[in-house]
Amino acid sequence: MAKKNTKKTKKRLSSAEISQRNEQRNQKKEICDILKNIGFEKLSYIDGKEFNYEGRTSELDDIFIFENVILLTEYTIGDPHLLKKSIFYDRVNSDKKAFINFMLQEEKLSSFKKYYQDNIKDKYSINQLRVKILYCSKKAYQKNIKVLLMMLFILIIT
Repeated sequence: MAKKNTKKTKKRLSSAEISQRNEQRNQKKEICDILKNIGFEKLSYIDGKEFNYEGRTSELDDIFIFENVILLTEYTIGDPHLLKKSIFYDRVNSDKKAFINFMLQEEKLSSFKKYYQDNIKDKYSINQLRVKILYCSKKAYQKNIKVLLMMLFILIIT
């Protein structure tokens, strides 16, 4: 009996889809380059890993670290989805120490634990770490979203 050919063919992307992927890749590269040039290190194996934090399923696009500053980074080129993410961000901002402890325990964020063990643990206590959210959108925001962003920014800098 002959084997059936089970090889799947890749869906051919339209020119609009190719353009969108290129724009996403360029945005991410631009932000990564800027952060790396000012001294931040990008953690590996973060993008797209879903996890559950305080009953909310979420994911992070990237985590960058410089000394005691931890940037949770989100990229978007489409319509801003900050309103969906704001619940997760609110939970992170309400108890940053708890979120750091969560990242140290979460198996899907194991690169954070490794980086913490190798580079942070002996320099800074968990109380000295600063978690900041970097939301990178290419689209303009509506007025009501701008107000939300301002409130989020005020929470971040305090």
